[in-house]
Amino acid sequence: MIEIFGRILPEAVAYTLNPTPIVVLILLLTTAGALRVAVMFLAGWFVSCLAVVLVLLVVGGSWLGDVSTQAEAVGKLCLGVLFAILAVLEWINRPKPGKPDKQAELIKKLDGITPGAGFVTGAAMPITNLKNISISAAVVYQLAFFDATVMESIFGIATLIIVGSATLIIPFVIYLVGREHVAHVLHEWRDWLVKNDTAILLVVLCLLSAVSFGEAIEGLS
Repeated sequence: MIEIFGRILPEAVAYTLNPTPIVVLILLLTTAGALRVAVMFLAGWFVSCLAVVLVLLVVGGSWLGDVSTQAEAVGKLCLGVLFAILAVLEWINRPKPGKPDKQAELIKKLDGITPGAGFVTGAAMPITNLKNISISAAVVYQLAFFDATVMESIFGIATLIIVGSATLIIPFVIYLVGREHVAHVLHEWRDWLVKNDTAILLVVLCLLSAVSFGEAIEGLS
């Protein structure tokens, strides 16, 4: 289990560093009926994260386990290229001066959102985010090539989802504990994330690409 945890932890940490879901959750926590909407948002997020990993595991896990170490290295190389492409696309699509404020657009879209819509919003995020899908695929790679047992796979998936959702769980718990007393703290976090989301994603994607390339070179040598 410790080895599985060590293999999955880098991807799980990278999974946490996605500013958009955090910003959306914090915005939801400042709307009317915040608690119910936020709970449904998180429920949708967790269900969708689990579904993405399970689909990838079913589709790819059955044949990945029989692939050679060299083929594993080629797979890592492909993941490295994918993360590098995502980093380039993130840079190309970065916010340009003079464009409408992203935070204002989000606030407008989330104004008066219902719990049901909150669930759909949470569920949509993991399945529409190519970075998160790529990280989930990397985790499936780890589990398949490690030839993990059922229990080890469950533990690995739980590690990805729980650790990977830490940046959503923490603001929610802070809100539960402090409510209006911590509103200003959550607002400061939100403003910082909106301002620096491109930089955060670029750093994460570049690190993931570098790690994947390093593992690929090690496997091919």
